[in-house]
Amino acid sequence: MNRAIFLDRDGTLTRDDHSGKYTYQIEDYGLIPTVVEALQKLSKDYKLIVITNQGSIAKGVVTLEQYYAFSNHMKRDLAKYGIKFDGIYFCQHHSDISECECRKPKPGMIFRAAKEHNIDLKESWMIGNSLSDILAGQSAGCKSILVNSSKDNKEAQFSFVKPDHTTKDLLGAANIILK
Repeated sequence: MNRAIFLDRDGTLTRDDHSGKYTYQIEDYGLIPTVVEALQKLSKDYKLIVITNQGSIAKGVVTLEQYYAFSNHMKRDLAKYGIKFDGIYFCQHHSDISECECRKPKPGMIFRAAKEHNIDLKESWMIGNSLSDILAGQSAGCKSILVNSSKDNKEAQFSFVKPDHTTKDLLGAANIILK
């Protein structure tokens, strides 16, 4: 299997109230409904790889230890349902760092994952809840699905970005991919 589903974390897999508050404490953890069912379906035919911006680390709001604790909690929770990620990639840089090649919307994390896991990007998908997720996937050569998990997707600087599909949640994305 050399194709993958690249997944944004906050607002795609885990709850994100879009209040500007960073999601990093285990007590704030929660999966979006239907995520488990969607990942179970997708994992049969695709590698599952998380691609997430975590600029709160560079800002000093979140420590690496807190980031890893949250990620490990998510992995343990999903493992109870037979779901395992083939990789989790994160960019800890702040959006002001222009030379960073890994922060979405740049495709650096996707390219790194593709190289490390021998992934055919043309046969892969990027699923996220922001247009910067979609642009990263498209720039890497992936197909894309925008999930609208209550986020206001009026990112003016990315108004030119058009996802291949749009759906309300990850289960809708899985159904599109697997049909």
